[in-house]
Amino acid sequence: MKKVVSVFSAILIIAIVVSCKRDKESTESSQGKSNPSVRYRVIKKSAAIRDNSSINSKIVRTESSGEVVYIDSLSVSEGIQETVEGKAGRWLKLSDSSTPCFVFSTDVKAEIDLFKPPFRMDNEIVYKKCNYQESCAGGGSGIPYELILDFKEENVVSIQRDEITKKYVYNGKYQKIYDHVYLHFNEIILLSNKDSSSEPVIESKKAINCNVILKFTKCPEEGHHEILLKTIYTSSNFDIPDTDSSNCYWRE
Repeated sequence: MKKVVSVFSAILIIAIVVSCKRDKESTESSQGKSNPSVRYRVIKKSAAIRDNSSINSKIVRTESSGEVVYIDSLSVSEGIQETVEGKAGRWLKLSDSSTPCFVFSTDVKAEIDLFKPPFRMDNEIVYKKCNYQESCAGGGSGIPYELILDFKEENVVSIQRDEITKKYVYNGKYQKIYDHVYLHFNEIILLSNKDSSSEPVIESKKAINCNVILKFTKCPEEGHHEILLKTIYTSSNFDIPDTDSSNCYWRE
């Protein structure tokens, strides 16, 4: 009888352990699903990453403008509220750190929202036209067509892709935040000409949804001080290849 009771007890203990393990796995899975990470970028010159959700807490490190941080989505709505430098916001918890870290919400912005209005206006790059090339002398991009980046008024931007008999124009909006420029393209126009003497004719217009991020950087050529634009991100559906080549820049 004692043996039977002993066996029954062992079976009961195993069942409890398995049940607890399943409950734990279920809870962990549920937490993982309810708290996904959101990709943010720093929109200040630098952002302080702190070890606690308070302006008086220790600074663990700083992230510069344009850097990516991953935020626990639950903290976006439930993070501790505070007013810092006269601006109200929340302390957002980083999800890509082995120890608890926090950044104030006014220092960062969800990457997807950087390509939506309202856009910041910055006169520094209005009317700026840049060619995509490798060397300062021009050319050397390795692509069989010319690319021209054109910043216009009202945050309007276009990329013109010139081929022999066709021209593609990508139209959209942009905003400059410190040393990064965020571009969103919503339209592509195809123009064609039968010969070099004729005016291009619009063949088609198509809606698109493509994002690009550029960064101002110093010319890598020795002794050069020109400030160039470097492509650091393009959405996967953007059909202009090689604009993130390590050797090529957008040059005026």
